[in-house]
Amino acid sequence: MITELHDPVVGYRLSGSVTSDEIDRASAELADLSSRRGSARLVLDIADDVDIDAETLWQQLRTDRDDVQLDRVAVIGSQRWHRTLAGLAGAAADIDVHHYSSDHADAAWTWIRDAATPTAGAATT
Repeated sequence: MITELHDPVVGYRLSGSVTSDEIDRASAELADLSSRRGSARLVLDIADDVDIDAETLWQQLRTDRDDVQLDRVAVIGSQRWHRTLAGLAGAAADIDVHHYSSDHADAAWTWIRDAATPTAGAATT
């Protein structure tokens, strides 16, 4: 898992095997940024080859609702479940979440940093 930090934005590229330790570390980074800034913005760039324990990820997302304040999330990925994840996350946490296909990753970063309205290529959830 690769991390990019552009305060108040944190981005993760998920590829290959993602462990529960990596999820815990990412969660701690988000909680720290959120506590320092009042909220954070998150980009999840999910590769087609990612191997992640969905149950562990879901449990962490549920736990983090108390520790992490996110006001905007961009999910980048071309698989159908990536779009589903974006929709579920937005509905479960009442966060502004947009899904972008992999070929619109630049638009996702533009939106997450400053745009008040969706950028071309976004699917609002």
